[in-house]
Amino acid sequence: LNAEHQRVGRRTLANAVIDTVELARQRHPGARVSLDALCKHYGIDNSGRTLHGALLDSQILAEVYLELIGGRQVGLALTPEEEVQVSEAIFVRQPARQRPVPLGTRLDATVLEAHSALLKTLGPEPLWHYYEAMEQAAE
Repeated sequence: LNAEHQRVGRRTLANAVIDTVELARQRHPGARVSLDALCKHYGIDNSGRTLHGALLDSQILAEVYLELIGGRQVGLALTPEEEVQVSEAIFVRQPARQRPVPLGTRLDATVLEAHSALLKTLGPEPLWHYYEAMEQAAE
């Protein structure tokens, strides 16, 4: 990615790189460490992987990586995995109900004046103006 960024004149990425092959070799010395072999070892479904595809491979690799670093946490319960029961109903996101009458402000004139005074002490170019300009330029 950094080579491509350099070619087009963009800033390179500074994040750390994790070599999952090396990590797998450390965890399983002498064993095969291909993505298919690791999926088989950890019981990860890769049946949809008929061809090499970046998106599917990265999703599968994310699951393998979690296993390589110590395994997935099934839930927050402190019971054995087979006893954990999770209701699917808790994952259904309901839209927030709107208030019939919006709440009024709890700020009085003194607080608003103090806030304005504080903003003036931050100088002529506060940081959020930079981000607002970036968002407007992107639109």
